[in-house]
Amino acid sequence: QSKVPLLILYIRANIKIIYIMKKLIPLFLAVVASLSVAIAETTIIYKEPFSSSQGDFAVVYKNLPAGLSYVWKWRNATYGMVASAYVSGTAYAAESWLISPSISLQNYTSASLSFDHAVNKGAPTNLKVKISTNDGSTWSDLTISQWPEGTSWDFINATASLDTYVGNNIKIAFVYISTA
Repeated sequence: QSKVPLLILYIRANIKIIYIMKKLIPLFLAVVASLSVAIAETTIIYKEPFSSSQGDFAVVYKNLPAGLSYVWKWRNATYGMVASAYVSGTAYAAESWLISPSISLQNYTSASLSFDHAVNKGAPTNLKVKISTNDGSTWSDLTISQWPEGTSWDFINATASLDTYVGNNIKIAFVYISTA
């Protein structure tokens, strides 16, 4: 495995599970510089802004070495949840998951995940976003639209289709893994 000693991940505001219902009405709507022959009605199924706490998300430590008291921690309204295993000049091998509560995608025909994230001081190769449909017994990787380059504190928005999972209750996990 490659070493990612200084990797810091920020997940901030705007974690949303979105349902877009298209009404067949003959009108044009500009959506991200494209035209559609439908009006898209967006419903936010779940939202956690991390503006004042970690909300209903749980932190699960798969590996929390001596020398660390946490990996994921709520920092402030600007940065939201922050993950790092670099403390006082020492990089630790750690694995920590930030897991959403159960979210129902029943009665929906389409859904997507949207979130803002930033990575600095390392490549995001050891970061993953996972999904479970069985209350966390098993997890699958989600394919997200983009990862930060790992060289700045600039947040970018990422999305992932959840269409495959509609009709289920899901949990989303943001996984942080670092090496010493």
